Amino acid sequence: MSRLIIVFFVIGLCAGLASSYVEAQIVDLDKMSKIPRHSKMSVEDYKKISNEFTETPHGDKFLEYSIRLPEGWQKLGENEELSLIDVKKDSVPAATTEAPAKPVEDDPYGIMSLRGQKLEEDRVNAARKIELQNKNLDNGIYIGKEYSSVANIKDQQKVENLNTSLLGPVAKYAGPSDLLARSRLEIFAIQLTHGITTKNWFLNYILGRYYTLMGMEQINPNRIEAEYVLIEDSISYVVRTAAISNGPRMVLISYFVPEANWEKEKEMQQMAIDSFYFLDPEETIVDDKEIYGFLDLVKFAYPMSWRLTAPNVYSIENMSAKLISSTDGKTLDGEIDLNLISTELDTTLMKEVETLRLKLKERGFEIGKALPVSETYAFDKAITFSRVEAYEIKNTGRDFINYEYWLAIMVEDRYYYIVTMLTPGRSADFYTWARNTETFSGVIQSMMPQVAGETLDAAFMKTMMGIDASGTSIKRGKVDNGKLEEKKKVGIDASVEEISDPGEGETDSTFAE
Repeated sequence: MSRLIIVFFVIGLCAGLASSYVEAQIVDLDKMSKIPRHSKMSVEDYKKISNEFTETPHGDKFLEYSIRLPEGWQKLGENEELSLIDVKKDSVPAATTEAPAKPVEDDPYGIMSLRGQKLEEDRVNAARKIELQNKNLDNGIYIGKEYSSVANIKDQQKVENLNTSLLGPVAKYAGPSDLLARSRLEIFAIQLTHGITTKNWFLNYILGRYYTLMGMEQINPNRIEAEYVLIEDSISYVVRTAAISNGPRMVLISYFVPEANWEKEKEMQQMAIDSFYFLDPEETIVDDKEIYGFLDLVKFAYPMSWRLTAPNVYSIENMSAKLISSTDGKTLDGEIDLNLISTELDTTLMKEVETLRLKLKERGFEIGKALPVSETYAFDKAITFSRVEAYEIKNTGRDFINYEYWLAIMVEDRYYYIVTMLTPGRSADFYTWARNTETFSGVIQSMMPQVAGETLDAAFMKTMMGIDASGTSIKRGKVDNGKLEEKKKVGIDASVEEISDPGEGETDSTFAE
């Protein structure tokens, strides 16, 4: 019985119970209050008291949009300045330049180079960015590690120059004058250069600003909305905002209302945000995919923004590959290792996973507590067993920022697939963590046997369209992480045909301390 339990829970790495989760200090949408719905007005009624604005910023079809704003609102011209607070005019923040980062002396891909210094610099820059925003960032924008006035970079605000380090203004609108302050709506755009979901992009945006959230809700995979309170020049604003992706672009639409006017204007605020839509919606696919095949046996897809390192294959019984992500060529943002081990070898999954732990220990790391993995994965139909887990990792030699170790095991008739990932932790660098975990998810779900005689591109396209080798449409079944049907045949060990549920008092840890 004990042996069966160990086989069933072959992936466990932890030095303790897997139920001892470390709560990540991030926004949990499942626990977050839904965004309030204030308006009882119909769309037709709103149209009667609003005007439609249709724009194609920079001539970019991905940014072409329509929005309806209440009567009396006006669009600000490119060179037009408007005091949003009538009683005084804000000054333009002085430009500052961040000192260049010190060169990294360690191995360019040494594990201790994993973004520690860069993260500290980013924290300083984020703090300065927030300071500028609180002074009304209406005449300046943030570019990477520098601040510049709009007047100095107008020519750079072309669509081809929008990138992940530039949150650039697309349009601004202002409401009627008010004795205290004016409502306004701002639209910013960012060009996505790395694959990340709209939800995770927006969570990263919110986490860096410490807003007082009133509610947040994911409307659909490409749209998430929130309502929060912020203070600018001692005036409180209630802001309703939406992040929406379209093709390789992400836009952020924010409607600011002075808190003193919010009760009478909150319906209009909601209806205006609800009215925004893209005129030419496109599927959001940012990272082009590359396909790699272990000979003609197993294939997987990965983003071209990651670098593949694959040693020569000397035996089809044991094959490996490595994916590396580095945004600056010096520091390691993420690392994914893929290993294929033949089921015909005299080994077990437990032995192979123990080998992984020993390799980590040689690098100065130890597996810590288990972390929650909530995603439901959809693997290829050839996969008969699968499980994904995540752990915090401890450094035994020196302190460093929080990191996580992800592990996926999949089994098919010929091979064990063992995939691991090392990434900055979700509470240390959420944006990088989100990018890495999304890449990890895509890689493991794309792993599958390759059909003999079929090219990689053709095989991959058929898989993505849900077509099997015979041309018949198929459905890729969803596999709940960590859950298998009782008595499921997995072929992990020749002597084990059926897997039983764990008995009372047993743990799902592979290694007994």
